Parts: sequence; structure tokens; C-alpha cells
Amino acid sequence: MSSVLAVAVLTQVAGQGPAAADDGGRVSGSASDAPQDPVEKALLQAEESGEPVEVLAERTETSQVFANPSGTLTQDTYALPQWVRQDGALREIDTTLAKNADGTLSPKATEVDVRFSGGGDGPLVSVRRDGRGLHWTWPGELPTPRVENDAVTYHDVLPDVDLRLRAGSAGFGQILVVKSAEAAANPALETIKFGLEGDGLEVEADEHGNLTAVNPAGQEIFTAPTPLMWDSSSSADGAMARGTQGPESPPADEFTPPHGAREATMGVALDGQHLSLIPDREILLGEDTQYPVYLDPSVSGSRYAWAIAYKKTPGTSYYNGNGWRNSDGSVGTKDARVGYEDVTNGLARSYFRMNTKNLWSTDKVVSKSTFRIKNTWSYSCTAKPVQLWRTAAIGSSTSWNNRPTRREMLDSVTAAKGWSGSCPAGNLAFDVTKGAKDAAASQWNTITFELAAANESDVLGWKRFEA
Repeated sequence: MSSVLAVAVLTQVAGQGPAAADDGGRVSGSASDAPQDPVEKALLQAEESGEPVEVLAERTETSQVFANPSGTLTQDTYALPQWVRQDGALREIDTTLAKNADGTLSPKATEVDVRFSGGGDGPLVSVRRDGRGLHWTWPGELPTPRVENDAVTYHDVLPDVDLRLRAGSAGFGQILVVKSAEAAANPALETIKFGLEGDGLEVEADEHGNLTAVNPAGQEIFTAPTPLMWDSSSSADGAMARGTQGPESPPADEFTPPHGAREATMGVALDGQHLSLIPDREILLGEDTQYPVYLDPSVSGSRYAWAIAYKKTPGTSYYNGNGWRNSDGSVGTKDARVGYEDVTNGLARSYFRMNTKNLWSTDKVVSKSTFRIKNTWSYSCTAKPVQLWRTAAIGSSTSWNNRPTRREMLDSVTAAKGWSGSCPAGNLAFDVTKGAKDAAASQWNTITFELAAANESDVLGWKRFEA
């Protein structure tokens, strides 16, 4: 599960007077009455079983409510959706691709309607949200793709160049894989021109190449970070100097950035119904370039938000992890990051926007609130402090150069998890009671948290988290 804001509340049960707690913290009331309210039923079941019981009627795309044996309720709020509503019911997010009647391919249950081409000369990919859509077209006929779980590969869209798409919960990642120097010398890669058509949307680009698609009311519907490219260079050292027995580097999975890769941003040009990407020639054709070379544009349409601010690419937005480049060539990540990592010379902070609107209810009193997040990787087993701050809001333009203002530090936790069996991955819990109480009292719709290493020049403070 992703990052969780757990709020313990005292509640006034329907049909009773103001909530009152006995010595065990239970809300007073007659257990012999046959409760009809879902909360009452769950509280009674929890009291009888001695275990928390979920109030299923209170579940939303991003939250769950549990009745506790003590008579209190705990609300878990997630930074990103865990479920999506389909045909009137909530389903777990499932990005596995399935074939549509028209031959296109779509993920089974996601926030945004995504359709990948089944081959031919139609749109390469279409995304739709709130009745408005974007459609990308490859400049040429597409081969029938190879489908693997949530991804498709179109082989040899240019000689020795593959095109890959991967579905996410709120959009898609896209990469061009240039597999040789001969392929990189193809004049078609000097400028890569996609057809781009907006259905009720206007697409704009800022000076850094971050794209936004807005509706006539000016609301952002889709975003795309600065497109990046990188080669397959790697660094063989870095982890060996840590002096702690364990793996030499983070696990080589789709959420791990490449160590030692040469990288650059790509130029972006919008011209009518065309989007052009201009690769960096030094990375594409340089003497030291290691192939394959990966070229990455990607798109997100999530209503919910977390973000990475990364000093190495200070103008690039990694909103909802979108656009982050990984060691296996895939794009997009669900891993938040904090601290300084000397192998890649990267410094990161991570942000989480949590929904607090349903804390306004007058029959709820916040008694305790905890922000809980899984620490999946640390630089070593040496415990180092991580700070949690309340900040101003984040948005699709959040980057290292556009970080939200810090308001107050709420907690600090000193720990290290995930480096080896001596300190396995596990949750860190931050006390954010003051922030939750302020959100309820001031009727804030959301609250935003920042995770940051206490010492941002100490490599032992580098950590990765499940967002």
C-alpha cells in the first residue's frame, strides 16, 4: 500500500447524544439495539470481535474508515487512488491490458481512459478524462504490438528502434529505444514529430518543456513533464564504499533510476497539431554513448497528487512520479525519494497532498493522526533522521526550482530500513496530529506534507519510499 494518513477520531453515533468515552475509550450506547447505520454496525462488530472492522460504506477512491474495538474510528487516507469507480462500484486499480472490440488495448481499471494502438495507422495512444481527450499519432504505420501485462512494444518503428508504451493508473509512459549507433544516425531522429490532437483541450508548453492540457475553463486535465533521454552507461562503484554488508545497489526493478547514465533533457516544439521532440545529439551520437539510448515522453491525468523535487534536473516536474526514468528503460515511478545519493549526484525531496475535506464533520474530533509510509530502501543500515514538514500546495509545475514553501516541521523520525536483512524494509510513522487538527478546524480541503533528509549533504540519509 502507498503512503497513508491515518486519523483516529471520536465519533457521535447516529441517534445518540454527544460522544462520551468510558475508561476503555468506548462511545456510550446500547449494544442491544439493532444498529442500521453502517458505522454503528461496524462499531458493534469491532467491539464483539476485538478487531478493527472496515466501514465499507465509507470507502472512497483514496480512503478507508475502520471501526475500532475502543469505540473510535480510524480513517486511512492515501496520497494516490487505491480503487476506481466502475459501473457504480469501487474496483482495485488494475493496469493489466485487455483488448477492446476495435482492436485497441486498455488497462482494466484506471483513473483515466487509456487506449493503445493494436497496430495500423490509427492513433498511437488516446487518453480521455472528464469527457475530453488527447490523441497521439506516430508518423507511420505501426506494427502489431507485443503485449506484456501493462506494456506494449512496437518493434522496429524505425530501423533498430522500438517504441514502448506502459499503462499507469492515471496515464501512460512512452519510450523510444534506440539500440545502436547506426540507428541513432537515422535522420528521422533529428526531430521526432508526433501528431497531437486535443478533444476540447488546449496544449501548452513552458520554458522547460513541461506540457499541460487545459479545458476551456483553464483547468489542467493532463500533464507531461520535460521529456528526457539517457544512455545505458552505468557506474560500477558507489555502494561498495558504504562499509555495510548487503546489496551493492538498490534492486534492479522498474522503479530504480540508472546509476551513472549520461542524460539530458529534450527540446519540445508545438506547432498546430504536431508535437516535436528534439533529442540531444551528444547523448544520441556521442563517442562515449552506450546503447540502447532511451527517449521518454509521458502523460498523467490524475486528480490526486504526490511529487518528487530533484535538484539534478531542477526545472523538471515529476508530478505523480510521471516522467521519472528507470534503469530498465521504463518511465514513471511509484517510489518517493529523499536525501543525497552520491552515485547519481542526485538530491531529492518528496511531497504528498492528502484529502482532508471529510475531517470537517461536526461529529468527529481528531484525537491522533499519523502519516505512515513504507521505507523500501536506505543507503545503509545506519539510522539517519527524516523530517516531515507541512508545506504550501503542490501542482503539476512543482520542481526543485519551484518547491512549495515550508510552513512548519511536524515530526522527525530517525531510522534506516531496506538496505539488507539486518534492517529490512518497513513503515516509518510520523506524528501529524497538529496538522490534521488544523485542517479540520480551518476546513482545509487538502494538506501537503514534505519528506526531506535532515542533512541533505550526508549520503547516509538517502532513502526511497513507496508513494
